[in-house]
Amino acid sequence: MTYALSRAGDLIETNKTLRNTFMLLSLTLLPTIFGAWFGMVSGLNDWVALHPVIGFLSFIAVMVVLIFAVKAASDSFLGVVLLLLFTGTMGTMLSGAIEATLALKNGHMIVIEAVGGTAIVTFCCGLYAMVTKRDFSSWGGALSGILI
Repeated sequence: MTYALSRAGDLIETNKTLRNTFMLLSLTLLPTIFGAWFGMVSGLNDWVALHPVIGFLSFIAVMVVLIFAVKAASDSFLGVVLLLLFTGTMGTMLSGAIEATLALKNGHMIVIEAVGGTAIVTFCCGLYAMVTKRDFSSWGGALSGILI
């Protein structure tokens, strides 16, 4: 009887963690969208096009600093704020690619399909992670290696 209660408690805790993770993931979309909009309307993309090396190196430097800052502050509210700043910066850096895609014939459909496809895949992966009994925690290193 206590094992069943313990297992139910673990399942509730897992679902709570997944819910919080997906809520934070959803929240990070807002600064990403704002960053992409800011990059397109501010003229930053034009400046980066004129100075690609400086723009690229600046992007890498800011990203590395923010990655380490988010990791260092991951157990506090500051970590969430830094994560939102990180995603906003990523949106700003993606704005050049989005702007170039929007300039294509039917470019708006490409962007909409990319956003919709990403949302569907993320939702399905989250749903699968919630209903499976499999532990994915050991996959982190391999997935990071594949990404790099």
